[in-house]
Amino acid sequence: MSYHEPFHRDVQDPSGFWEDSATEYLTTSEDDSDIDYMLSSGELHVPPTTSERRASLGGNSVGLAINEGEEEYSQPLSIAPDPSQSDFSWWTWVNCGYVRSPLIRTVKVIPLLVAIWLTTIAYFIPVFETRNAEHNCFVLLVLVSVLWATEAVPLFVTSILIPIPVVWFNILLDPLNCADINDPATCNPLPAPEAAPLITGKFFDPSIMLFLGGFTIAAALGKYKLSNKLARYVLAMAGTDPKWVLLAMMILSWFLSMWISNVAAALLSTAVILPTLRDLPASSSFSKAALLGISMSCNLGGMTTPIASPQNAIALSALPRGESISFLAWMAGSIPVTVIGLVGIWIGLHLGYRSRYIVTEIKKQEYIAERLRGKHYFILAVTVVTVGLWATDQLTESFTGNIGITAIIPVVMFFGSGLLSTKEFDSLAWNILVLMGGGLALGEAISSSGLLQTIASDIQQLLDGQSTWVILLTFNTLVGVVGMFISSTVAAAIILPVVAAVGLSPEINASKLLVVGGAYMCSAAMGLPVSSFPNANAYSVEDGDGQKMLTPVDFVITGVPACLWILFLLQSVNYGVGIALGFAN
Repeated sequence: MSYHEPFHRDVQDPSGFWEDSATEYLTTSEDDSDIDYMLSSGELHVPPTTSERRASLGGNSVGLAINEGEEEYSQPLSIAPDPSQSDFSWWTWVNCGYVRSPLIRTVKVIPLLVAIWLTTIAYFIPVFETRNAEHNCFVLLVLVSVLWATEAVPLFVTSILIPIPVVWFNILLDPLNCADINDPATCNPLPAPEAAPLITGKFFDPSIMLFLGGFTIAAALGKYKLSNKLARYVLAMAGTDPKWVLLAMMILSWFLSMWISNVAAALLSTAVILPTLRDLPASSSFSKAALLGISMSCNLGGMTTPIASPQNAIALSALPRGESISFLAWMAGSIPVTVIGLVGIWIGLHLGYRSRYIVTEIKKQEYIAERLRGKHYFILAVTVVTVGLWATDQLTESFTGNIGITAIIPVVMFFGSGLLSTKEFDSLAWNILVLMGGGLALGEAISSSGLLQTIASDIQQLLDGQSTWVILLTFNTLVGVVGMFISSTVAAAIILPVVAAVGLSPEINASKLLVVGGAYMCSAAMGLPVSSFPNANAYSVEDGDGQKMLTPVDFVITGVPACLWILFLLQSVNYGVGIALGFAN
């Protein structure tokens, strides 16, 4: 899998990583925005005019453009155009394991064959004897895990596939039709007409609606330049000292990630600082420090609120029935860890790179205050009310129902008022929402079939007699290693339901503590360019000569220590806070 970097160079992106990861697609409006998140087919370029920018919007690659006065900078990510000469001519070629044809969109052949092979083996392994539901769910788990890990097909395609085998192969059991409710083997399958709405309903779970509301807020803040104004103001206040500029960028990225998701925050922060980095001498290490600081801060910001990253929503849904974590309780656990973690990472980056900064001053960002209009105040008011209801959900849930229902408010207000258009609704990150829905559907299948109970029981036997602290360390380490090499969202979807089930046992009774710690660790796994979208975005940036500013080694030598630093904080600060909040007994 190769990621492209900016400035109009074609690249193959067969995995669709950028399509699957970008959470924003914001277009210009009548008043023209400074920031456009653009999707376009073929090679993406940044046209000089607003009308041409609108005309260029389309479908398969991601880019970001920022208008800086008379000059326009861009950070597009391009997918090389289809080499087929005719819409009906068949052609096939293999490139790094990919096959293309007019009827077969980019597919990874070798990983797909491996997935089929492993699934076939799993099918014929008599692990569960006569427990058909568990056996079929085990086969599904193998198939989905391999497809997600290798991205043999786009992530959202794998997710939306899940309901089919769940319904057709009777994976869901009927809890009301069991000889022994505690023994899944004695339960009859849930009839298909009842299983279908249950499993497909997971794609509009309250956690999914929560992110739909978050994406809508981010779209409004971006389209009307409110998030951009904040970014420019912070940088203007930071001055010219490299260490303070670095800290300001990291705090900005962390804060924006809390409210507009760490994907959008990474794109915005990189776009704002990029012109400054391009003006530095090629040998200056400040560019590396800044890009790494932005990516790591966005990863930390992804821990802070339930809407900051998809794995957080998956974690909330993975909690056993009857257990929940409020918006404020989540933040109470995450803020101390991320603030201390950010300061430590900032010190490490500054000390590690300052000897090669070369420059003693960074070009000061210009900020011209503009008067806010009525629509800006309206957007801010709706955002504040929505976040306020999220934060007080335990006090208001008797009226609002849950935070998913509250998340509908910005969707109705912004699209209903015309501030956001139908086209922008169509362009929200539905692929991310489907990916999350697939994770929730898989979790429901594993739980209902009895497979989750079996796996959790086996793990409990392995950890028998161990303290909650040791169990937390075991799962956090597992999540960190897995999340380092595959998508953090995928790692959360596969591992967190098991973590929750293990924590539910009477001997441990710490589901909340283990699940929250695992979700935080998913974001903290940042040792490779592929570990997260903020990392991949930072790795994608090139200097004016077309050379990458960062190498994989840069991520390893900074990201792995940062991951270990956060793991230490989770096992100390977060463990103590979690106990104080009642996440474990």
